[in-house]
Amino acid sequence: MPQHERVRFMGRTEPLRRTEILSEEEIHQELWEILKGQPRITVGFIPDGNRRWARGKFGLLAPVAHRLGHNKGTEKVIGIVRHFREELPPMNLMPWGFSTDNWNRPQDEIEALFPLLTDTVELITKEAMEVDGRVIHMGRKDPLYDQDGNLIVPGLPEPLRTTLSLAEELTQGNKGAIIAPAINYSGRDELIRIHEKYQHAKEIGELLKDAPFTPNIWFRYGDDGGALGELTVLIRTSGEYRSSAFGWRADYAEFRVIDNHLPDITTLDIELKILDSLKTERRVGK
Repeated sequence: MPQHERVRFMGRTEPLRRTEILSEEEIHQELWEILKGQPRITVGFIPDGNRRWARGKFGLLAPVAHRLGHNKGTEKVIGIVRHFREELPPMNLMPWGFSTDNWNRPQDEIEALFPLLTDTVELITKEAMEVDGRVIHMGRKDPLYDQDGNLIVPGLPEPLRTTLSLAEELTQGNKGAIIAPAINYSGRDELIRIHEKYQHAKEIGELLKDAPFTPNIWFRYGDDGGALGELTVLIRTSGEYRSSAFGWRADYAEFRVIDNHLPDITTLDIELKILDSLKTERRVGK
């Protein structure tokens, strides 16, 4: 089955039982039963609400709220990544770290975020190497300019850019589950990079000159090189019902929302949303 082909879980269409009677062990067992023998799924995760959490819990104002909120949110994401690796069936995880739209945030907040992201990537790379896991950066490393030389999307600063490149290099040959941090990412911007690779492939004869720019091309020349495929489920915290800029990768994903802000969620919240999505009948236009 191609990586980007939809994964179907036949016979698992009954509604999810009331969550308060499901133990953590039961949830783990159901996930393992459903995913046993299936192609590895990819879970998209939008960790939202760090700043609102800090303002609501402590009454803090920016930039203190931003700094404290992002620190706690980063700790939570690291814990979720570890939980995926240690407790759940092998799944790919694409957690959002920084959108191409986030450059519109206050400069002091942006500058405080990048060291957190650098440290996080270093940590998940070290831990991925211990379990044959792979790290793939989803997003733009270099800046994007228009035809007149005007900056459209800034590139990532050092040492974050070098840290991401090293993570990909060190784990490139690994066969385990993928952690794919989306940093300086949007689905639209990824399509720009895909189109550049598509044009180059036609120039060097890798593709026919009249090869259409189809979704198969998108997956083949995406940031992941086809390793992730599309999302099976997209989870967002903080009660927000927006897929933001995940774009085409989330076209057929089951969308699930956790009402709590990121620092207040639990790994059990994540598991329940995954389980619920896998037990939903997927008609895909039928």
